[in-house]
Amino acid sequence: MRFEHTLSPAACKLFRAGVERLNTLRLEQLRALGLAKEAEMQSAALQQTISDQVSIIEQTEGLPAPIRPYQLTVDCAKLVADIPDTPAAAPATPASSRVVELAPAAAPAGQINGVDHGVVENA
Repeated sequence: MRFEHTLSPAACKLFRAGVERLNTLRLEQLRALGLAKEAEMQSAALQQTISDQVSIIEQTEGLPAPIRPYQLTVDCAKLVADIPDTPAAAPATPASSRVVELAPAAAPAGQINGVDHGVVENA
């Protein structure tokens, strides 16, 4: 069984205005979502372009490999990243003052200067 109740003209007018406003808001929301999605896509594309440019600079300038990717400073004047610590280099010594020691070749047990002297190692 179905029951219908006819609304007064004032109530009908009120509901029509509310439904029209609701439809308008829904349409605006869909437009805003579309604009937001478009802005999101443009933002992602621009971010990728910037990342690609940073990578190109990193490679062409021979920057040290970072622990995490390089980041631009706020003023966009520098690339900054943490890099692994490198061991301290030994102080440079001029070639003319270097001393080169040559170790003698190991002689077999019991031999001195290539001559067998019958020396036996303790076991």
